[in-house]
Amino acid sequence: MKAAISCAFNENAIWALSRYASSHGMLTQRLVPHWHLVPDAATHLVRILPGSARLARFAARKQGRVASSRLPEDETMSVLTEAIRIAGARTKTPVTPILGHLTWKVEFDRRASRALDTRSVDVLIGMPGSSKRTFGRHRTPLKVFHATDTHPRARNDALFEVYGSRARSEAYPVALTERIEEELDLADVVLVPSQVVADGMIGHGVDPAKIELIPYGVDLDRFTVGLPTAPRRTDGRPRLLFVGQICLRKGVPILMEAVDDLEVEVTLAGQVFDRSVVRGLPANVTLAGVLSPVELADAYNAHDALVLPTIDDAFALVLSEAAACGLQVVTTTAAGAAEILPRKSRVVPSGDVRALRQALSDVTVLDDAERTARATRYRAASTARAGSWDTYAQTVFTALERRLGVRTARAETA
Repeated sequence: MKAAISCAFNENAIWALSRYASSHGMLTQRLVPHWHLVPDAATHLVRILPGSARLARFAARKQGRVASSRLPEDETMSVLTEAIRIAGARTKTPVTPILGHLTWKVEFDRRASRALDTRSVDVLIGMPGSSKRTFGRHRTPLKVFHATDTHPRARNDALFEVYGSRARSEAYPVALTERIEEELDLADVVLVPSQVVADGMIGHGVDPAKIELIPYGVDLDRFTVGLPTAPRRTDGRPRLLFVGQICLRKGVPILMEAVDDLEVEVTLAGQVFDRSVVRGLPANVTLAGVLSPVELADAYNAHDALVLPTIDDAFALVLSEAAACGLQVVTTTAAGAAEILPRKSRVVPSGDVRALRQALSDVTVLDDAERTARATRYRAASTARAGSWDTYAQTVFTALERRLGVRTARAETA
């Protein structure tokens, strides 16, 4: 089986599929954005401003991240695509949702559809919002829609139900919603990581026969029980960690209301997507910024629980990572990963401040023995259910090979 991947943006699952296909001789092409635009610009600034240690660290971190995600089969798309994406993500204007969610994906799709050579390709994997023209132009391969998010209408419904008109800043634009629905129609397979996503897709018109549900893997080597860099605090107050975008969708306003005056310490780790969300934080909340994978593993081991009060989440990989490190986990019914969490995890209705506050009140300070026992139980169950990222990728390609066989058999009998 030969596969091509149109990789408009990098995330753990598409990287796992890309790496696995490359290492097993299956990958013919991987079309990627101009990821080195920012690292190269930062490196250039370091040469101009050699005294800036902070800038040098930023440039080195970005260059390392790009270098570690390259494959021999990569073909880079234009600088313009990445520039539009960055502009949409970093600036707040009336057109930000269009730039950040739609315009750059349309441009990437246009260029990718022309650059792809699918004459000897059996499987073509594309991503949401950036596959309409690609799927339409290349009809022979088995077209796989890699669903990194829930159905756009399901997300919008969830956001508006909790936040009302405030949700507009994070809602899918109509044009992107309709574009994704066209991609779903063109796809032969819709690859989803959770039942939450599957239900949303089917509920909004996707043929159930297209759905291929395979839970994400977790890096059990990186995320494990260990001693944090700084000694754990012993003041008796549980330490809660939030990891993710600091935004409405991840339920941060709900969390802030729930922990106000609660006898806990809260660390928010992640990119601040909406500054209004972090204005007037409670005294027991600290912003930590974006953490590297190494820093994140250390943070898990420095806290007692991971809390993610998400309003909409296809999977929420951080829940699996935290459980692998032995943490208590508190999340909502909207998180796809809640389906595979340990039985003692607390799963509350999304948007319910009172239920979240009660669940967080029950979090305890973990000792090393309990942390290790929790991690051991989760790892045994995780290996049986999902396992590593390589296992995830192998399962996906096995499922796609099976679907190819079914399609071939049908064609031969037609």
